[in-house]
Amino acid sequence: METAKLADLREKLDIAQAIMDADHQRCNRLVAQMIELSSFPNMRFEIFGELVQELKQYALSHYAREESFMEICEFPGAAEHKREHAQQLNEISKISVAVMRNDQPAAHQLMLCIFATWQKHRDNQDIKLSDFICVLEH
Repeated sequence: METAKLADLREKLDIAQAIMDADHQRCNRLVAQMIELSSFPNMRFEIFGELVQELKQYALSHYAREESFMEICEFPGAAEHKREHAQQLNEISKISVAVMRNDQPAAHQLMLCIFATWQKHRDNQDIKLSDFICVLEH
């Protein structure tokens, strides 16, 4: 990466990383709230359905920011990272189907699956991106 471009990128790294960290925290809170709600036997599907839509919209905006950032900093693992984002959006769509069917046990299991998938994604893909950013900063 050329020096001028790298210098400009370094100025944006702290802000971008802080935004991504805040995104991940918000997403984790939303997923935890959904897991808790879906564990109640008399879950109100209209509320849960609204949270599913909020999660989907939030994931779309977060993934767009993250993927744009990966492109700007020429992250070599971007393709694999993007594939995982697509898989996660597919999982959210499966939850929407469970909500439409009023299938509370399926919705709860899917939420647990998403939480595990996202933790794995964070621990693998997001850490790789973070490590790459750290190298660029120095």
